Amino acid sequence: LAGGTGLLYDPKDLYEGLRQREEESSTAMNGGIAMPHPLVRDDFLFEASFVCVAKTPRPVFFGQAGDGQGTDLFFLICCLESLQHLQTLSRISLLCSRTALVAELRAAETPAEMFAALQNAENALLAMAQR
Repeated sequence: LAGGTGLLYDPKDLYEGLRQREEESSTAMNGGIAMPHPLVRDDFLFEASFVCVAKTPRPVFFGQAGDGQGTDLFFLICCLESLQHLQTLSRISLLCSRTALVAELRAAETPAEMFAALQNAENALLAMAQR
């Protein structure tokens, strides 16, 4: 999926960065969610920052989540700058914990529906902030 963005300089380098990060500590979290990202920000991994969202038909073992469950939702976070990386992690965490994003992504059957779920969650979070 990341390779299809056209933003990677070398997919093998991104894979190695992801592998190193997962070796250090799994990005799998409770609730079947993982947020893999390279171990370090590196200008030579990709041309611009991006996030890929993917889901598996069934949960798979991906690291060690605290609840011991498999992972079926993946947010691949590729940011060039550390601050942007932290803000992206934070925003995705908020979207997953305070909106219906997780349920809507699991119910989505097409990429367009997954994108709409992200937009709905972002709009819901913005509406909460305005109250």
